[in-house]
Amino acid sequence: MLRFWNQILFFISIFSFGFLCFLYGVIFTQFDKTPLTSQAIASTYALIYDFYNQHVKPDSYQAKTFYWLPARYEPLGAVMHQEEQYFGEYNLILSGHQQGADLLDRLGQRVHHWTYPYQNIYVGSAQTLPDPKTIYWWKSHLFANGDLLSIVTVDNRSPSGVGLIKLDKDSNLIWHFPGHVHHDFDVDQQGNIYALLQGFSKGMPGLVSGAYLDEAFVVLDAQGNLKKQINIYQAIANSPYKHILKRLPKSIAGDYLHVNAIEFVDEKKSAYADYLQANSVLLDLRELDAIIMVDLETELLVGIISGPWHRQHDPELLANGNLLIFDNKSLGYQSRVIEFDPRSRKIIWEYRGTDELPLYSSIRAGQQALGNGNVFIYESNGSRLLEVNRTGELVWEYYHPVRAHDEGSTRLYAPVIMSAARYRAEELDFIENNTGNISNKDLINNLEKNEK
Repeated sequence: MLRFWNQILFFISIFSFGFLCFLYGVIFTQFDKTPLTSQAIASTYALIYDFYNQHVKPDSYQAKTFYWLPARYEPLGAVMHQEEQYFGEYNLILSGHQQGADLLDRLGQRVHHWTYPYQNIYVGSAQTLPDPKTIYWWKSHLFANGDLLSIVTVDNRSPSGVGLIKLDKDSNLIWHFPGHVHHDFDVDQQGNIYALLQGFSKGMPGLVSGAYLDEAFVVLDAQGNLKKQINIYQAIANSPYKHILKRLPKSIAGDYLHVNAIEFVDEKKSAYADYLQANSVLLDLRELDAIIMVDLETELLVGIISGPWHRQHDPELLANGNLLIFDNKSLGYQSRVIEFDPRSRKIIWEYRGTDELPLYSSIRAGQQALGNGNVFIYESNGSRLLEVNRTGELVWEYYHPVRAHDEGSTRLYAPVIMSAARYRAEELDFIENNTGNISNKDLINNLEKNEK
């Protein structure tokens, strides 16, 4: 009976929210004014979402979040197919069941764990303090000494992301950068950090009249201090390529670009191909199916790359000048990883999975080129990691072992893999003295204790 009334409350809340959106549109259309400020929109969204969490959603929350999805595979852990071809040793994995990151070996054994309760430093008011169960880590970068940079995000919040934190190997906080850092960041040889940033803004003349998600990126020094902030919309609008803004899609949420990846191009990388420019960043614009290059000095768009992909993620610049890209949706309900040559505009290589296990993640996901030519892939929505060689053979797989279910249901859910990366043993000095190996079974038991 309780579940029935929860469902009734859910539909009432959705109807009420829809009516408010309709009223908002009427006021805007009739008076050409936005009745709510950007801050008011964000606060209203947070209040509605918090009410939903507290009064509508069941105690167990897997079915209603973006970071748990119906389990697609058996929770097998690590599966080795061709050990002699496995490259590197350790796998850094972030998934939607915890505020933390795990470092796994090739057998799926956890050799190190980082965690930090972000609610301890949450800068919002007590009214909007999120439930700790809804806080997750999105992307991390691991340093040789065990320090870890990580984006912290809250389920179903907009603007996305609540901060960037740096921890030492023992999970002590080194510094915290507050702000809507989201999706991705990059770190250069000097330790500077290039991170995506979001916020609400109101109106772009001739393009958008209402509130929208504004997109920027920041440059931080190694201590997390702000050095520069560049607005991506302005970088496009002030450039010779401003015409691409006329291709902005319709979006109820005002998410017109959906920038989801950033890579810094230094002098070394700029020599990979003539189309690259030193001291610039490559940005992935999911909604425009495009990758753009922004110069850090002029703060202008200086190049655009388009290709045979749709709603793509994680473009990675290779030493031959090609791009490795997770193409989420160009094939419909099947994804692929492609190596694309922007000069010839040809696909050099692709991996679609197998007939039995087709690769598919409608959103998120990514890949990493490995030193022996293999490709490491995280299939986010499938909660699976895999390594494949260039002939398309599976070398190694990891099926996330954690499962959960909603109250009153037997349907199993798996935590989404937000991001993952492969590391060689020689890249991680701190592991030499680490004796904290833990099995998948112990990992699951510990996670269950933490959830309680």
